[in-house]
Amino acid sequence: MRIAVSGFGPFGSDTYNPTEAMVQQLLKRDPDLRGQVFEVSRADVDQELPRWLDAENPDVLLSLGLAGGRTAMAIEAVAVNLVHFGIPDVRGHQPQSGFIADDGPAAFLSGLDTDKAVSLWRDAQVPGYTSFSAGTYLCNYLFYRASQWMSARQDGGRAAFIHVPYSTVWVPNPARQASMEESRMVEGVEVLVRALRHGTL
Repeated sequence: MRIAVSGFGPFGSDTYNPTEAMVQQLLKRDPDLRGQVFEVSRADVDQELPRWLDAENPDVLLSLGLAGGRTAMAIEAVAVNLVHFGIPDVRGHQPQSGFIADDGPAAFLSGLDTDKAVSLWRDAQVPGYTSFSAGTYLCNYLFYRASQWMSARQDGGRAAFIHVPYSTVWVPNPARQASMEESRMVEGVEVLVRALRHGTL
């Protein structure tokens, strides 16, 4: 089974995105994984995501994104075909309405059993839950585009998206904002990778 992971670089007022470091750590710990970090821009996702997926052709893509304010890892249940950027992307683009794909379905469900994923996290004592909104910014955008690419594969494929909180190594307001140790978040992804390889997820 070919498994790939992706993350994002910094954006907005968040000068550190833990998913970039997480992808780097995951690749060092598991040479069989494939990984990529994307710029937080619509153009980069549109251009580089399909190019990378075409090259790697993964069976499963686990994408990671930062959601400051969340208290634990969250596996997203659905990607919706809507775009509404609350802040500009890193190239200054800020669409306020419309669809990700005019001819695409209204939504894609996660390629993973989210209840099972949360159960695996619970067994590993990794804080996590199922989320039913990936927002309408680049995280949902990439999740939708990846799901669209997977749906076009003749032999099938699965896309999933995981939001993570701030890392304890960089929290804008440590006294008032939730965070997690990066090592725990990396472990949370590894739990899912192991289950995928064992055929239990």
